[in-house]
Amino acid sequence: MTNGSADCLIQAWRFLATYDQEVFLVGGSVRQCLLDKPVKDFDFVVTKDASKLAYRLSEYLSVPCFPLDKERDMARVVLPEVSFDFASYGDDLMADLKQRDLCINAMACPVHLDLLLAREFKLARAKLENILIDPYGGRQDLHSQVVRGIESANFMADPLRLLRVYRFAATLGFEIESETEGWVKQHSQLIQQVAGERILQELGQILGCQASAKWVKRMQLTGLLKGVLPLTVYPEQLDAYEKMSSDCPLFLSNNVLSYRQEPLASQRPREFILKLAALILSPISSVPINMLGVQVDKLTLSRRELDVFFLWQRMIPTLEALLRVSEQPVRRFHLYRQTQAELYGLLLLARTWLSQGWLSGHTDQAVANLELFQTEWADPSNQTAHPDPLLDGRELMRALQLQPGPLIGKLLLSVQEAQADGRVNSRQQALDYVQRLLATDHLE
Repeated sequence: MTNGSADCLIQAWRFLATYDQEVFLVGGSVRQCLLDKPVKDFDFVVTKDASKLAYRLSEYLSVPCFPLDKERDMARVVLPEVSFDFASYGDDLMADLKQRDLCINAMACPVHLDLLLAREFKLARAKLENILIDPYGGRQDLHSQVVRGIESANFMADPLRLLRVYRFAATLGFEIESETEGWVKQHSQLIQQVAGERILQELGQILGCQASAKWVKRMQLTGLLKGVLPLTVYPEQLDAYEKMSSDCPLFLSNNVLSYRQEPLASQRPREFILKLAALILSPISSVPINMLGVQVDKLTLSRRELDVFFLWQRMIPTLEALLRVSEQPVRRFHLYRQTQAELYGLLLLARTWLSQGWLSGHTDQAVANLELFQTEWADPSNQTAHPDPLLDGRELMRALQLQPGPLIGKLLLSVQEAQADGRVNSRQQALDYVQRLLATDHLE
């Protein structure tokens, strides 16, 4: 945290601590403090006029403020590196806490001057514990590492909370209390009422954890996963993908690691769509591609994520044919040409499928081919994966007195194919090769 950001946070905290009505820190902010973790998003409540407080704070600090929900009197103040959300709780703070999802999120504390450790994004934990308002035993749940709901009715009030049970279990490494998971099973169908954008955010955090397959299987057992992904899913593939992520060389080269973490949309890394594909794509699936669209439609994935997902799906038959045989440089060239940067993802999924019995009887050859494909694509000088441009269209037309048209593109592609298997290695060889093609009226 920069000095300027810390100073701004200190000023904001002092403003709230001396405000003319008592301000309480609530929810996840308190949970993070008790876990001794930095807080980036602070949640505050007051009895009334929360938006008024937010705008007064923004004016005092000369920082942005905007409404979150005017009807519910909610607003956000954006400070450097952190945000403050404000809401009104009415006459009864305890009633407000009772309506929350989980006991670990139903704690509060009054804003006191001496609580803030600004330069660490933390609160003084010992001081916080002395003034903690904890009607449902959230602090004990943190100590016991358990996710526990407050009431069954709270999940009916906002069914996204059903998914949040697994999100917190996954991200915190906690276990889920049995009665709470029973409530999830009881109300699992309600998840279909939730907007896809909200589901995607929670699912993204679940799949972002290393051991997400465990929680996906649990979601499947309660019926919750069916409301999120209605068709066939393969949790065992996701489990295999996650295990191979930590010990399979194919997953661990620097190029592949960078590829997996590159953001595709809204800061979601490509690893998210890879894990989602491991969960719902299978080379032995009989689900047609249009039905796969139904499978992912509710999630409101970005256009880029959808394009990548369906590219992998379309390339499965091509890859399967290539994995069964050795050599075939021209076919490898076309694989690289069609997949480009997304080749790595296809290879990772294929390695996962092989570990689950795909192409049984050809596994050794298939694994060797995957390693070859990765090696060739990673080498910018490899002529099968990255053939040098020996000719361009203008040069070809000028040298051979050809007219513009589709034929030029076909000829250039044929030259690249010949480069891929070593038949052409220079500009003159490329021109000679094209002349032979034209003389025989044969384009390979």
